[in-house]
Amino acid sequence: GVRQPDVSELRSHAVITADVPCVNCGYSLKGRRNHGRCPECGKPVRSSTSPIGLYVGRPRWHDELLWTVVVGGASAAVVALIIGWALDDSVVLTISVRFSQVAFVVAGLGASFSRYLRRSRIAWVATGVAVVTGAAASLAA
Repeated sequence: GVRQPDVSELRSHAVITADVPCVNCGYSLKGRRNHGRCPECGKPVRSSTSPIGLYVGRPRWHDELLWTVVVGGASAAVVALIIGWALDDSVVLTISVRFSQVAFVVAGLGASFSRYLRRSRIAWVATGVAVVTGAAASLAA
């Protein structure tokens, strides 16, 4: 008789009908077969359509996490500097300057090492602000 394909076989040859981005480069995989590779970077399409890939590997998830690191790090640094200068205590100012330097480094690294944020003008502005403010904090210490 005729052999019936199992569900995993059917799934592997399915054509993607939704606008699913590649987990590696963000290229739209719509119209591609699940068993193929991304035409842009060569990563298997399955890694972008598997249940784990859909949650962990999505560029949007990475964007949100790294944006939180950038904004959180820069905000913590600015708050630490304001508290240090407002209290006008040399020990508190020194501690807040050191903390702000670490926070700015975290913000800058989060922006500059993200392959998704690297293309973003906002990420470059955040990195520039982090570097300039970190340098100013170093000079103020």
